[in-house]
Amino acid sequence: MFNFSSNKDATFEERSTSEVTFEMTDEPARATSAPKGGHLSSFGTASLSAGLKEVRTSVSSATASLVTKFDHGEAGSDFMDNIDFSEKVESRISVSEIDKLSEMSEAEMIAHLKSGDFSTAALPTAHAVIASCMIAPHDDRVDFVEGMWVERLGHDMCWHLDRVTTVHKIMDDNVDWSKLKEGEVAPWTAYYDFHAQKMMNKAKLRVPEEGLKRIFGYNPWIWQQYAVLKVEEQIRFQQNHFKDFDKIDIDMLAKSEWDKFVNHEGNEDLKARIEDPRFDNAQKALLHHILSPFRVMEGLRNAGTERENAGFNTDWDMSDERLSAYTYLGVLGSGWLVPLLCVFVQFSAPLLLGSYALANSDRKESGWCDDSETWSDDKIKGKLMIFTVVILYLSKIVPDAVFNFLRSVGEGVDAHSKVMALRKLIWDRGEDFNLGQMVGYKLDLYMNTGYVCLLYTLNLFILFTTDDVIEMMLNAMAVEFVLKMDEEFASTDWWDPDKRWIRAGALELTIGSTLRKSHLSSAVKFEKHYKISVGALTKVFGEDVVHKFLLQDEELAEKDRVNRMYLSPEDAINLKLADLAKKNNMGDALVKQFVKPVVSFGVISRIVHYFAPKQGPNTLFNRYSEFYTWSRWHTIMYSGLASLPSVESVYASEDNKKISPNDHILNKEGHIVSFANFSRNVEGMAAKYVVSILTGVEILRGPALFVKRGEVIKFIYRSTDGVVMWFNVAVQCIFPVFILLSAFAVPSCY
Repeated sequence: MFNFSSNKDATFEERSTSEVTFEMTDEPARATSAPKGGHLSSFGTASLSAGLKEVRTSVSSATASLVTKFDHGEAGSDFMDNIDFSEKVESRISVSEIDKLSEMSEAEMIAHLKSGDFSTAALPTAHAVIASCMIAPHDDRVDFVEGMWVERLGHDMCWHLDRVTTVHKIMDDNVDWSKLKEGEVAPWTAYYDFHAQKMMNKAKLRVPEEGLKRIFGYNPWIWQQYAVLKVEEQIRFQQNHFKDFDKIDIDMLAKSEWDKFVNHEGNEDLKARIEDPRFDNAQKALLHHILSPFRVMEGLRNAGTERENAGFNTDWDMSDERLSAYTYLGVLGSGWLVPLLCVFVQFSAPLLLGSYALANSDRKESGWCDDSETWSDDKIKGKLMIFTVVILYLSKIVPDAVFNFLRSVGEGVDAHSKVMALRKLIWDRGEDFNLGQMVGYKLDLYMNTGYVCLLYTLNLFILFTTDDVIEMMLNAMAVEFVLKMDEEFASTDWWDPDKRWIRAGALELTIGSTLRKSHLSSAVKFEKHYKISVGALTKVFGEDVVHKFLLQDEELAEKDRVNRMYLSPEDAINLKLADLAKKNNMGDALVKQFVKPVVSFGVISRIVHYFAPKQGPNTLFNRYSEFYTWSRWHTIMYSGLASLPSVESVYASEDNKKISPNDHILNKEGHIVSFANFSRNVEGMAAKYVVSILTGVEILRGPALFVKRGEVIKFIYRSTDGVVMWFNVAVQCIFPVFILLSAFAVPSCY
């Protein structure tokens, strides 16, 4: 229920800062007007409404004021006067939504829904996102409160800034009520509702990036990019090795790197800010936020193993039957042989069936539509069979086609959808690491959407030209076999035992989706996203480095990878042992114990790497090795280039003016600056994606990326793909209409 405590005799200022508190418990509601520290009187659940009204006199004015302050950004205006900010904003949830709504008229309720916490029109403010980083709910089991702005992990594997509308307290399923002692609280878990997603657990939530950056600066996010590269450098695809991705604890590895970062002598200011007791809640939120990509990786590592447990680890069911040979090519960028074989069979077999049916059909001579008045038994059976097939298509295949499209663009919850969502992120940025990954991704998309529609359309034509009912059934079965061919390959025991390859590939995708290659290789973009000026970078590194490479430099990366200054003691010893093993011809097996081996998926790639064993973007867990320029990373992180916001500026705008209540951050033209990860329209993303393709916006956007970069081959590929993508979506839009018309036309003409 609800617990209140308030000092009835205190002044408004005293009550609004520390005396009014709210707590979710499993006990009956309790209310009191006793001074701070006094005992609470209790009353039964049935008396909840009366109890709330009794308490209203002492708390309503204070809590209503605090609600307004939280929403309008005033709650922290006295922060510099040493007021306990976290204690003030905790009172945000003192107002009972039930009590408040119970006394409203219908018109007031409608107005509340339009403008209150449930309104999608609500915009985050500078104060609101900062306040959300400072809140510490009373109950350890509740991490976020109503009205708080947080980032949630969507089905598209992107973080979205959204507002908590409701907190649910759900009792654990395995509670043994018979063993609970009198007065003992039953275990429960908090779940959170948002405008676009409901019942989310805390594992998929984090505090806003915007608020944390205004408190701790941008250096932690530079470190996050560095740490992602460090993780890739450390892990291997080498079964039974202690650094195999299946063995190493990625979360602990990231935390270890974070400790090194915070405790580095060049980070004294940031360490002082983190250890400042006034920012205690914010520093905990920062650690949880900054390590979120590594928790996703840890969940992928554990998926389908005996280590699988709560949170992210239950989200990746790698036994998903939709993972196909095309998925492997799109994720790993290698393994061409089977996908090419599948493409050949999946196009040639239906075309051969169609041409055979057309060549042996009598309909082209007698007319495509049979208008005879007498029907034979075979004719009646044929009409019934084809009508049954059309109804099946209408009731099952059409909905399946829509659902397949949603899952293929990352709107589903299964493992294949999540993989496709990660692939789409990398594709949209134009950061695919080779042609195999680009082709595989698009084959996986098209062969599960537009191709399915075309195949069933062709199958309907084959059935229409066939007179024999048994032959109809055989043709339909052949089509189904051809359709599932790519998925059948991936489900065989020899293809990928224990799903190691696809798990490792998805982990690499998570690294790629977190890493912003274009930001790290462009000084202009680096300045925009990390607030370190091009001038400051030029002063440190020189014009050649800044304007050509910045943090992407393969030659320097090769040197820094063996530079003992940037190696751990263990890695330095392993490097020395590997050199000794090579010099004394002790064999590759021994060398591979100390140096990461070159691995890639597929027969062709393995043959190539056997004769040219070089690490690079075509080998697993070395995709981004050209960014291993540790010397430059250390200079940026530890030379004071990334400034730390002053405490005074935490609640100030970009021009150091105090942010007024409900103010948004504005640009020079006076327009509201979009917060990171925030979109007012979070629903219907798939429909908007379809519209953007059909109108040509999405088709032109891809090639435009590579015009700027001067990458001719990728420009040609993306331009060609744009036409195919438009045709693919158009086919899916026409298919339901075609099947609906066929339900009437085909049986009557058969």
